[in-house]
Amino acid sequence: MSQVLIVKGSARKESTGTKVVEWIKKTLNAYQTSAEVDVVDLATFHLPYDAEPYMAATGKYVSEQTKLWSKKVSQADVVVFAVPEYNGSYPAALKNAIDHLKNEWKNKKVVVVAYSPSGASSVTEILSILLKRLEMDVLGTVQVPTYTLGFDGETGVSHEFEKVAETEAEHALVDIVKKF
Repeated sequence: MSQVLIVKGSARKESTGTKVVEWIKKTLNAYQTSAEVDVVDLATFHLPYDAEPYMAATGKYVSEQTKLWSKKVSQADVVVFAVPEYNGSYPAALKNAIDHLKNEWKNKKVVVVAYSPSGASSVTEILSILLKRLEMDVLGTVQVPTYTLGFDGETGVSHEFEKVAETEAEHALVDIVKKF
């Protein structure tokens, strides 16, 4: 049985990210029925900036929240990052969460599921570079163009996200999920 940790990389409480996470969970339940899934939502799971007095590489964590984060990542066989594209890159909350740890990431199997009205190609490329630099094993990336999924330019929420099942992103996620 594999342990899968889904990380909602947006700190926005109302976002398409919630729908993306539910889609990932639904896909996992359909194709990896024995997987145990945990979700960390960076909108509610707060990791204060510069809260730790020691470098992450030492593994000496002071904050209880960092200790919990370390435990969740360590226990996961696969981490799936559900990440929006903000100005061609990933959100600060996600970078902060990644930077809170070091050794926990080594050889960790990861998947990037990125979403954006423009297609999210920039964030998948940039984030994959960072993840590989930290010696993670990137199993694959999925790009979800939310413009065609009822994207609201004012709130940033895609109100018709369920239509993702009709896109190439659905097939890409299924192909990746079948690998673990």
